[in-house]
Order: sequence, then structure tokens, then C-alpha cells
Amino acid sequence: LLAFDDRILPEMGDRAALGIRDSTLGKIRTLVAEGRNVMALNGGLHNDPSPYARHASVSFGPALRREIGSRYLAVDIFYKRTILHGPDFQPDSDWIPELGNRLRPHAGSNPSQTTCVRLRPDSYVFLLPNTAR
Repeated sequence: LLAFDDRILPEMGDRAALGIRDSTLGKIRTLVAEGRNVMALNGGLHNDPSPYARHASVSFGPALRREIGSRYLAVDIFYKRTILHGPDFQPDSDWIPELGNRLRPHAGSNPSQTTCVRLRPDSYVFLLPNTAR
């Protein structure tokens, strides 16, 4: 599992992001070909089956959706405070403001409970409660 911040991936064409996509896609294809069930933890940009246009080049979601059909399900997990206050989710962000706009109303409700948001039939987001850091 690799994690990056916006200083490392300022543009979606970055070689590191493409490397994550290709490496993960190859490993998942191998395991699926062996008949195994697979769960990959890669973050919302890489697993999205219907990515925003500027993120499409780094997502393995569309390829897997075509290859394994309805067996593909994207699940993302964020802390509610990240959606409400994280710079990547704010309306003026060039990263993923659309997702922030969709999730912000849910992140502001029931701060002590986990919330599940269905974005599409093949994509869910779990918003975890705000906890002490």
C-alpha cells in the first residue's frame, strides 16, 4: 500500500500514480485469474470505476469493471473531518472537489457514527466518525 500527498502528485499524469495503477491492476488480474476474491486498498483515485476525467489515467477501476463486470465494487474510507476540512475536498481544490461536494452533507451529520454513502451502484464511501488524533 502506497500513500502520497499533493506535493508528490501535483498532476495526475505523474509516473508514480501510473505505476500504482499498473502494479495493482497486474496483481489483481493475476489473483482473479486464479479464481481468488480480491480486495485492494489503494485510495479513491485508483479504484474508481467511473473516475472524473482528470483522474481517469490513474484509475484501474474502469478496466476491472469491464473485465469482471458487476463483481467489481469500489469502497472508499475517509474520516468525516477529512471531508469537512481536508484541502483536497474543498470547493476550490483542483484534486477532488466534486467528491467533497457530494460527501460534505453526510460528513457533517452524526459526527460520532459511521456513515455509508452510495455514490453509484458500484461505488460506496464509508465516512468514519471524527476521533481524537
